[in-house]
Amino acid sequence: FCPFYKCVAMLRNMIAFYDMARHAVETTAQSEKKITWADIRNHMNDTIYQLSSMKFAVWGEILFNLTKYFAIVLD
Repeated sequence: FCPFYKCVAMLRNMIAFYDMARHAVETTAQSEKKITWADIRNHMNDTIYQLSSMKFAVWGEILFNLTKYFAIVLD
């Protein structure tokens, strides 16, 4: 069971990560040192893992710190 608020927070973080990654790829597409999706995957592996691990967070333990918890993962 996943509470609606947790689903919303997880989806928000995943979309924010995707939007920032896409922006990095698009803004460097014409430069010599372009950022690719492979670069993002290789350098942001820990962040990607944290994003995918959010679904295993115990809701009762993070309810009080919900905003703080997902803001840390987003950074």
